[in-house]
Amino acid sequence: MAYPALADHASPERIVEEKYVVTLLFIPEAEVSKMRFFFRDFKTGRSIETPISFNITISETDSALAIFKSPELSASSGVGDFAYKFPRGGLYTVLMKFKVGDRPGNAYLPDPWSLWVPAYGGSENAARYPFGYSEISGFLALLGVLVILALNMWYYK
Repeated sequence: MAYPALADHASPERIVEEKYVVTLLFIPEAEVSKMRFFFRDFKTGRSIETPISFNITISETDSALAIFKSPELSASSGVGDFAYKFPRGGLYTVLMKFKVGDRPGNAYLPDPWSLWVPAYGGSENAARYPFGYSEISGFLALLGVLVILALNMWYYK
């Protein structure tokens, strides 16, 4: 099952210098999770047909240290694939640097993606869910609505 939504509650698309759009599709699996990157032209929306080279750096969100740095990877017809076995479930930051073939001197850095990787294989891989303010405020709003409904039902009896 593919997950276009990410843990940082942002769009999976990153606009880079109003020239390119990079979209991440994350496919978590028990053994090796897959990431597919789509590279498009910002103005036309079409896939970039020129060769693209890119590097991926992965770090745990709690740490600034990289746990993985990829060799140079390539994308063809605007699509680049990357597979990685995450050491455990949790929240990870994915950084990318890419170069477009017709502009080899320029390196582009999209904003990082924050990925929630599900835990597989039992309690030793259990991970912390990034439960944040938006989830808490949603729960409190629901609780408030239920209290108001209960009070209205009690008052009009």
